[in-house]
Amino acid sequence: MHDPQIQFYKEIKDYEQASNARSGYDYVSLHSYVISQTPLAKLGPRFNVDSEAQWNSWHVYFSNQEYATLILQDVLLSGD
Repeated sequence: MHDPQIQFYKEIKDYEQASNARSGYDYVSLHSYVISQTPLAKLGPRFNVDSEAQWNSWHVYFSNQEYATLILQDVLLSGD
């Protein structure tokens, strides 16, 4: 997926590293998530990706999911 809004979940880690390097600390942790109001049934064909799991791996969740729980699990299990 090459959409900048979706790829930001990776790019934000560069900001995290830079912030930690500037501050001398290593406990700043940045994360990025998108909550799509567009259902998977409409969004999937547009991007040729119909797997909810694949979208979730890109930190994109859908409003019909328990996205708050999924995001908290991701943050707590990421080790960041």
